[in-house]
Amino acid sequence: MPLIVLILVLGLWFAFGSPLVTIANWFWSEDAAPWEWVVLHYYPNRHDLSTGERIRGLESVEECRRAAFTLAASNNDPGLRRGDYECGVQELEKLGHISVYRLTVQ
Repeated sequence: MPLIVLILVLGLWFAFGSPLVTIANWFWSEDAAPWEWVVLHYYPNRHDLSTGERIRGLESVEECRRAAFTLAASNNDPGLRRGDYECGVQELEKLGHISVYRLTVQ
């Protein structure tokens, strides 16, 4: 009987939940899980977030940070004093021009 309940609960979780997102939140709360991708959003001017660059397909938050500092250095801002960036882990939803990520870190 307990095995049937466990199978039923797992089936409902897979049918109505997001098991991969839940597992990623449990074990990779600050980084991308092995099956996830990271997107860099780099803004050369931290006061104007309407212009920027986006780099998709990064494998980790650390790789995203390195890419952000590389872009900043190429824009004569090696310490990111004028610019800003965000690393979005695993896009879950897109609402028009707005992307919703499982995790957004800097």
